[in-house]
Amino acid sequence: MKLLSGRKFSSVFLILTVLIGASCVIGNDVSMFPQRRPLSESTVGGNRSARQKILLVDLSGVLLDNDSRVALGLIEIESTVTKLKAALDQAEDDDNIRAVLVRINSPGGSVSASEIIYHELKAFRVRRKIPMYVLMLDLAASGGYYAAMAGDRVYAIPTTATGSIGVVVPMINFAGLMNRFGVKDTTVKSGPHKDMLSPFREPTEGDRVIAQSIVDDYYQQFVDRIQGARPGMSRDEILKAADGRIYTARQALDLKLIDGIRHIDEVVSELEQVTGGRPLRVITYRNYQKFNDNLYASAVTGPSAFQIRPPALYLWQGAMAPGEAFENLGRVVGPVLSR
Repeated sequence: MKLLSGRKFSSVFLILTVLIGASCVIGNDVSMFPQRRPLSESTVGGNRSARQKILLVDLSGVLLDNDSRVALGLIEIESTVTKLKAALDQAEDDDNIRAVLVRINSPGGSVSASEIIYHELKAFRVRRKIPMYVLMLDLAASGGYYAAMAGDRVYAIPTTATGSIGVVVPMINFAGLMNRFGVKDTTVKSGPHKDMLSPFREPTEGDRVIAQSIVDDYYQQFVDRIQGARPGMSRDEILKAADGRIYTARQALDLKLIDGIRHIDEVVSELEQVTGGRPLRVITYRNYQKFNDNLYASAVTGPSAFQIRPPALYLWQGAMAPGEAFENLGRVVGPVLSR
């Protein structure tokens, strides 16, 4: 068998290292040559012999609304929306599920993913008429907090970072660099704003006004979701808190953005009390075998791939590493140019 040269081996090793190391970027499931299997129920806590259950739903990493492939199509990323919908569908006809615990550890994501997750969780809660509590772990910012508004009660652990309520539209522009090297944008378009947010020309004042109107509309929708879920907050209180900043758990509690500070076992105990006082078994759904199943086990199945950024985001950018703003630039620019 012919061995790789030192340079080729180094290149292959670097590529594999980048793909595996990117697991720190988002918590969405990825796999090489994936195999679709039915979800299986896994007991992760509570009274393991109890018949009635709490469903643990995990929202981790950047919230995405589309399945994707990277690395020449060899690695598939299953979107947050896909995973959530599969779990809720699996739980739909299980009458032994008496409550839902949504565990969030996310900087947010696309506006569409955040809204769909919120809608699916709230619809399930209303349809099944069972309590749904949310527990924020390390981070539940922007779209992560948006999704939390689907719950009856929202808790954080003492070290949670939350907030970052707002919208961002990343705008990277190369017009100055192109001018320096004599490269001109000769795009043919049907209207003055058809190529709005193009990285190849300076945005006009009209472009900025339109982009700001989109951001403002998404922002008001975010505020509306909070107002509907947090009746103890006036709109003025929400607007004061919703300036994009991050809050600690104590600060969020003082602002009435959350209902309390708890650990996961305490939330499980509270759910047992509100559903009749009997012990419950905490379960989740997986499509693979995990070595350790418990309340803190992650739902991630493998190394995560590169972050995909849509044009408008409910996302805390402070959670992103410095170089991530330039990852998959084509996947950001492409959807904008195709509109």
